[in-house]
Amino acid sequence: MQPMARLLWSIPFESLPRGMCLAREVDRLLVWTDANRILIANRQGEKDLRYQFAKPITVAAISDDGSGIVVAAADGQVSWLEPDRKIRWDRQVKGKPTAVAVDSLGTIAAIATEQGQLAFFYSDGEAAREATCPRPARHLAFTPATGALLAMSDMGWLASFNLEAGGWSWRDAPVLTLGSLAVAGSGDPILIACFSGGLRGYKHDGEPYKMSSRFGAIRLAAVDYHANLILTVGLDGIIEGSNKKGVLRFSFKPDLPVSLMALSGLGDRLYLCLGDRSVSAFELPSKTDLDNRGDSFLG
Repeated sequence: MQPMARLLWSIPFESLPRGMCLAREVDRLLVWTDANRILIANRQGEKDLRYQFAKPITVAAISDDGSGIVVAAADGQVSWLEPDRKIRWDRQVKGKPTAVAVDSLGTIAAIATEQGQLAFFYSDGEAAREATCPRPARHLAFTPATGALLAMSDMGWLASFNLEAGGWSWRDAPVLTLGSLAVAGSGDPILIACFSGGLRGYKHDGEPYKMSSRFGAIRLAAVDYHANLILTVGLDGIIEGSNKKGVLRFSFKPDLPVSLMALSGLGDRLYLCLGDRSVSAFELPSKTDLDNRGDSFLG
């Protein structure tokens, strides 16, 4: 068993953090709070940007390269922020936004609403496409290598949207309560944390993986860019790190409950939102400490 994760830094918040998103290429962490505040911190824990939003924030996202920041308010207003805090544009969607994502290069944003709308806007504010979700999407994620958009509800629906064709390329309806969505850079694997069904995995074309029976019920899941490290947070609060085969390589339990999690692109750093309203960065065991030999994923 490898050593526990090492605390690097911690940022306290006066108000409760409601969401967290990582720009994986540049290691910039976006956090938004219930006081409608946005903070971006760099790899060293320094606060690069602080912004007070005028409306209640429901969801936000940042592109992998850090160039695109999108914030959605409860009244359906969607704003694209420049890295210097200026608002590039505002647009309106139908209903309360439930999820937002920005592609890796900051060229297009996707916004889902409680009315089942899925709206796309280019970085200049021009409307791109619009689609309908059979259930409101609670999680959205672009696949960097393919540009496909993954959309997931909180129960029983996961699908991949093809931007070029303008339609759903595949979908699945697992009879499970779904907790979080994570995807590697290539789109393989797509991982879903399931409260009742453990860890569920898919290939980029929607074919399910045969998952290791080791994974029990979990709340959160994350994967690094090259899919060398998989992290899960169990209902008991224990964080486990596994390799591609699902073999356990380290585990630890923070002193406080974990509400949000993000993993760096290289899998060397873990960001956690903890029960004391802080966001903390932890150094993880090196990639060379993990057994990644073999070409099978899990199972």
